[in-house]
Amino acid sequence: MQLLDWILDGAPLGVQFTKSARRSVLSVHEAIYRTIESRRSDEAEAAMKHHMRETAAYFEEKFPNVMDQVVAWELHGR
Repeated sequence: MQLLDWILDGAPLGVQFTKSARRSVLSVHEAIYRTIESRRSDEAEAAMKHHMRETAAYFEEKFPNVMDQVVAWELHGR
């Protein structure tokens, strides 16, 4: 779970999410999860692609410098 916390926390990149934005993202993630759980792979893929496009647009609008940053993925706990 610590890794997921790090991935979901945009603070290291300078991204701050409002409580409202977090609720919205949770709702989207739950909807995507339900499509995966029900084995509707085409629908899940389309929903995830749409979500990623919306996320990129949000970052470009609210945090334009983030999209130019390199994300260093680290193995936590090793």
